[in-house]
Amino acid sequence: MTAQIRHAPGAAGDGQRHIVILALRRSGTTAFWRLLRQHPQHVCFDEPLSPLLAGLPRNNAKRTWDEFIALRARDPRAWTARYAPLPRAAELDGTLSHRHVAYLRYLATPGPLVIDETRATGKLAALRAALGPAVFVHLHRHPVAFASSHMIASQNMKFMRQTLYKTMFFRRRKHFNAWGMEDFFTPPLRARTAAELAAQGVVIPEARAPAVHKLLALWLAAYRRLERDGRRLAAGSFQSLAFEDLCAAPQRHLAALCHAAGRDPYRFDAARLRAAAPGHRPEDPRWRAAAVAVGFSEAELGRFFPGGGAA
Repeated sequence: MTAQIRHAPGAAGDGQRHIVILALRRSGTTAFWRLLRQHPQHVCFDEPLSPLLAGLPRNNAKRTWDEFIALRARDPRAWTARYAPLPRAAELDGTLSHRHVAYLRYLATPGPLVIDETRATGKLAALRAALGPAVFVHLHRHPVAFASSHMIASQNMKFMRQTLYKTMFFRRRKHFNAWGMEDFFTPPLRARTAAELAAQGVVIPEARAPAVHKLLALWLAAYRRLERDGRRLAAGSFQSLAFEDLCAAPQRHLAALCHAAGRDPYRFDAARLRAAAPGHRPEDPRWRAAAVAVGFSEAELGRFFPGGGAA
């Protein structure tokens, strides 16, 4: 359990800022959050908007809910009154309800706060308004690795399951919903998804398009929106960080983040941080073809798929 440091509700004190990590599911948020959890000046909450927290006081399989369990144990009625999960249908818009704002400020009472959230890639402005001074980190995996992790569902280790997931990988249309991504392309969310993709200049995959196209479209829309919102709204308090870069040089990136957030220097133990996986057949030209199909720009193709293949 991290140290509890008292500050005014909703604000980080003594010149310190909250740290908010925003990303899509399967982008490395838990690994990043576990590192930041080590710092004695941090109060950390893993995905506070998750509906799965309704299962407290039981911990989750990753055992990342210790802070929620402790908070609830201190005052179960307060927790029950304030807990406000984010429904799937509300993930794609840019707003937070008054109830969500009150809940986040309740969590921020001990401050300085660290949260990672995979349900709020379009809500940077709303989170900034709710929490006040914060450093926002856009954590993103290479699009090949992101899509592969959803297509193959690495947590399912049943006999031959991994092999079956790789069969017809680039043509498969369904069965990529281990973390809910397929829901965005089925009723009642498909219309909302289409509107968000269009708003970000992403080509909307047809209903019968391969799942790889749909995952790359979601990745591209979230990437563009967070990069735009972060640089426009958070300016010097925004960091864009590839998970691959974090794995390659964790101490450097953690030190830069702590400095930006006003934390004391700290030597993090990154021994358990695994190298970033490149994804399924990253050199296959069908990845670039799929990226072109959903509207990656020439600059984006040059960054993520140089030379006709994945980086």
